[in-house]
Amino acid sequence: MLEKERLEQFWNQIEPLNNDEIISFVKEQNVDQQETFQLFSMIQRKLYDLHAQSNTLEKYGQFILEIVNTYKVEASLSKEPNTLLHFANVMLYNLSADMAECWAEESYVKTSGCFEIGLQAALDCLQLRKQLQKDDASFAMAYWAVGMHQLSLHRYEESLESFKTAFNYSVNTGTDASVFDITTENSFSDILYAGYLGIASVVNELAGGEKIYDFAIKLFEQQIIDDEKKKGDAAFGFKQLEHVRNKFIHLSVK
Repeated sequence: MLEKERLEQFWNQIEPLNNDEIISFVKEQNVDQQETFQLFSMIQRKLYDLHAQSNTLEKYGQFILEIVNTYKVEASLSKEPNTLLHFANVMLYNLSADMAECWAEESYVKTSGCFEIGLQAALDCLQLRKQLQKDDASFAMAYWAVGMHQLSLHRYEESLESFKTAFNYSVNTGTDASVFDITTENSFSDILYAGYLGIASVVNELAGGEKIYDFAIKLFEQQIIDDEKKKGDAAFGFKQLEHVRNKFIHLSVK
């Protein structure tokens, strides 16, 4: 594994390079697969902030997809492709998350082009997770990312189905689960995806959407008050749901 100081040294060499030069530079280093992934992951984090600040996130997204494609090509030529495909899967999920407009702490401008790239990344990530036979939690995360970008692109019915699937995977059920069966003992993800399902239900003008959202948000509120271990995540989830709600609907949360 590369130490933080070494990674920063690499970044000082990488920052002035153009996209093609960056990929070539990384490939030329005498490092193993895991360290190469470390480098690309650092590059992804650094470039996101730089492009976000300069309102060029679409260019950032296209470049990350280029890196992912190099992993896919290498995997197709490898006798042991799964490690390479896993790296591609992680970069795709992180790209889809970067392009989402759900982060309350951010003020970056994200365009429909960003959401299209984010949706492409999330769908590609989902396919890789199927190929790699990932666990239910991994599928839940991928379906959430798909649903978030569908919501941003006003593909509301599709977003509803994606959030339903994310919730069902999160609570480990093969069929439609009831949001109202979850409690404060459930995981952060269970409650978060329930909240998104409520938002999508309201946007689709389905009866009961407000109740679903209200139920999820109250579970987070209760965790914040009652559960020292969960209150940090619960506060983060509460803030995120309120942020997304305020972008798409205006509920009166009681």
